[in-house]
Amino acid sequence: MEELRSAGPAISPAVSDAEFAELEEQLDKGPSVHGFEDERWTLARVQTVIRRRMRGSLSVATVWRLLKRHASPSPARPSGHRPHPEILSRLTTGLFEWGRRRW
Repeated sequence: MEELRSAGPAISPAVSDAEFAELEEQLDKGPSVHGFEDERWTLARVQTVIRRRMRGSLSVATVWRLLKRHASPSPARPSGHRPHPEILSRLTTGLFEWGRRRW
């Protein structure tokens, strides 16, 4: 059964732990510092901050996976590299509000 054990992801993460720590600092400053009208984080806004600050382009789905990956502790990742719970809460709240919006 050892032969079937995963060797990890096939590609390296799009954002390193050091880059994520920088992103977390930027998100802690709040959306208004980055030019957004209100104080809600959305995946699209986080994507914009990544594009502006890190010169990288990630899909919204990749941004979600990135935040989700850093939100749960694992043996390979110290607990200090998790996003602040309030940031994750505001992000998901904004997404749910968007989903309930009538177009």
